[in-house]
Amino acid sequence: MKIEDLSWSTVLIVIGAIILACTIYNTIYSALKNWREARKRKNQPVDDLNTKVAENATKLKAHDQMLENDKKQLDEMGEQQRIMMRALMAILSHEINGNSTENLKKSLAEINDFLIGR
Repeated sequence: MKIEDLSWSTVLIVIGAIILACTIYNTIYSALKNWREARKRKNQPVDDLNTKVAENATKLKAHDQMLENDKKQLDEMGEQQRIMMRALMAILSHEINGNSTENLKKSLAEINDFLIGR
């Protein structure tokens, strides 16, 4: 087919087909773009909640670790207080009786064991 054989109607049909193809492409592209944006807007609250849940889980894990450390410290302080009370009782007993040196030696050994065991 030569250029001379082309009629205006054929050229117009080809141009119309190209315009129709571009219009169809733009329509499909716009529809997909709008669908993606709508889906993103719809999922945004869920994504925000998932982010907050993950942050809270991380904070909760850190708080649990801090509470565990605090419990260990409180337990250790309680043991220290019990040892100090035993030593004080031994001193008072020695002061009252005058010859309870065995209780004093026992309290001293407990304090040494505790301090060495730390």
